[in-house]
Amino acid sequence: MMRPIGPRVLVRPVPPPADPDPLLVQLEEPPITQGDVIAVGQCRCPECGEPQTLDDLLPGARVLLRPTAIVQEITMDGETVWMVPLADVVAEVLIDG
Repeated sequence: MMRPIGPRVLVRPVPPPADPDPLLVQLEEPPITQGDVIAVGQCRCPECGEPQTLDDLLPGARVLLRPTAIVQEITMDGETVWMVPLADVVAEVLIDG
C-alpha cells in the first residue's frame, strides 16, 4: 500500500463507459477521465500551515480528473495506478444507491 505525500491523490483509473452518461457534458478533448480513489495525501491549512486531512475525499470515491491532468503512472502489485495532484481532481461522482 502507498499513501501520497502532500496534496496528491492515488487513483485507480476506470475505463470510460461504452455509453457515456448524457449528464456529463463533454466540454473539450481529450475525454474526461474517471478513477477510484485509493488514498489521499495531506494538505496544509491556509491559515496556520498545519497539515490537515481531506475529510470530503475518501478512499473508494469515484472522481473526475481534469482532461489535462498531470498523471504519474505507477505499477503497484502488478496493477497500474495514478498519482495525481489534488488540483487535477475536479469532481466526485455521486452514485444513487
